[in-house]
Amino acid sequence: KASGTNKSKVLSANIWMADIRRFDEMNKVWDAWVPAGNAPARATVEAKLAGPDYLVEIMVTAAID
Repeated sequence: KASGTNKSKVLSANIWMADIRRFDEMNKVWDAWVPAGNAPARATVEAKLAGPDYLVEIMVTAAID
C-alpha cells in the first residue's frame, strides 16, 4: 500500500516450496488470496529454503499507480 500498489496489480510471482508434494495445499491458499480473474503469471518449484521452518517463499512483481 505504501508503494502505491496492491495484489490486483501483481504481474508475476515466483514460488519456492520446500516440498512440492504440498502444491495442492499451497495452490488453494494462493487461489483464495489472488483476486478472482486476475491471477498473474506464476512459476512454482521445489527448493531447499533458508531454514527448516520455512515451507514457502514467494516473490512478486507488481505494477504501481
